[in-house]
Formats: sequence, structure tokens, C-alpha cells
Amino acid sequence: MKTLLRPRPLPAATHLSIAALRIAAGVALVHHSLPKLDNPTAWMPGETFPSWALAFAAYGELLGGAALALGLATPIAALVVLGVMAGAVYHHVGNGDPFVATKGGAYELASLHLGIAFLVLTTGPGAISLDQLLFARKPSKPD
Repeated sequence: MKTLLRPRPLPAATHLSIAALRIAAGVALVHHSLPKLDNPTAWMPGETFPSWALAFAAYGELLGGAALALGLATPIAALVVLGVMAGAVYHHVGNGDPFVATKGGAYELASLHLGIAFLVLTTGPGAISLDQLLFARKPSKPD
């Protein structure tokens, strides 16, 4: 498990870029989840989603977003966000919503978060992360 959470070697500037993107997306997801937590099993009135799916989406945005921002358990956080955002895109596309809209539903933001989660899943959290602090390979001590 430690190997899965250990950040991969990347060029130095890439670590800062990944951290900036990861933090911005994570904070946005947390902020986006907060109104849903008032009623996590029924925050989409008029829709027929099971209550467990709505709760998973609300808490997935909150916890996945927070973990993504911190770079903590990043592969798991990225998978959770990926799943929630794939569901959101699927829902919007199924409703016939446009990619971008000034009023009503659109799947632009969900697509962006899905892409960021995929990027972080495939590259890792970078060196500026709690995963780096907790799981990085320590230099071996000489005998």
C-alpha cells in the first residue's frame, strides 16, 4: 500500500504545477459540496437517484476534494472524485444539458474536475503533498 501512495519522480517544476491544480480543484470540490451536506440524501429535488448515491456524491466531493487538496491518500481521493464526476457528467449528458450554459445545467465543471482527477491519478500528487511527507522513500542509512 505504501508503494501505491508513494509519489512518483517528476521534473521539479511539475510538482508545483500539480500541487496548484490539485489544491484549486480540491478546495472547489469542498466548497461545492457544502450546500449538499444540509440534506445529503435528497439534495437533488425532482430526481430519482437513490439516497445512498446522493450521499456518496455529497461526501465524495467533500472528502475526496479535501484529500485531493492535501495530497493525502491521493490515488483513492482521485478515484472517488473521478467516480462522482463521471456520474455528474453522465447525468448532465443524459438530461441533454449543454457543455457550457449561463443558466441551467451544464457539464463543463464536472468534466474539468473529472480531467483533473484523472491527471492526478495518473501522475500522483507530486512532492508538495502529505503523501510525500508520509510515504516517501526514506534514504537508507549506511551500515
